[in-house]
Amino acid sequence: MSNFTRMRSFSGDVFQSIEAVGHIQWVEAFVERSGKGLREKRMMCCVLLRRSLRDIALSWFEEFAQEIRRDWLQLREAFLGQFAIPGKDIDEDTDELLYRIQTFHQEDRSTRQYIDEAERIGYSFEGYILQTLLARIFVRGIYDLSERQRILQILPSDRPYTLKEAISAAKEVITALDIVK
Repeated sequence: MSNFTRMRSFSGDVFQSIEAVGHIQWVEAFVERSGKGLREKRMMCCVLLRRSLRDIALSWFEEFAQEIRRDWLQLREAFLGQFAIPGKDIDEDTDELLYRIQTFHQEDRSTRQYIDEAERIGYSFEGYILQTLLARIFVRGIYDLSERQRILQILPSDRPYTLKEAISAAKEVITALDIVK
């Protein structure tokens, strides 16, 4: 496992969901060539998966996977549950998801109505990657530039933020603006 020059990486981008299963298969195939025993192979899979992640997937691993980092079978299931789109008809699910995401913006609604809609949409999609993607789209969809800037000041800048965090920040900004009025 010392030769990482051909190592793949997985960012967790929503458009990589189809590749999540293939990435796990690559990790297992890479480690299988080591000739080690089962226990060592499972530990190597955990290490290799961690080293191959970046961006959203790495944030997920570092924040979410604390209790299962050393148990390959649990880590594998959690990873696939988080990043793989379930079901065989991936194209149809992806098309529906992309349509809902692309049409998600404030339009002529008040910011409060937009927040309510974001909460409803947020319940429709599970998984850290989708929640962080929806969060970015939600914030970018706020038309009032000063509101958007205040929300961005509250949100973490050192890691991806979730839709729940973005909605909470938006509610905080709207409440503060209502008090000032």
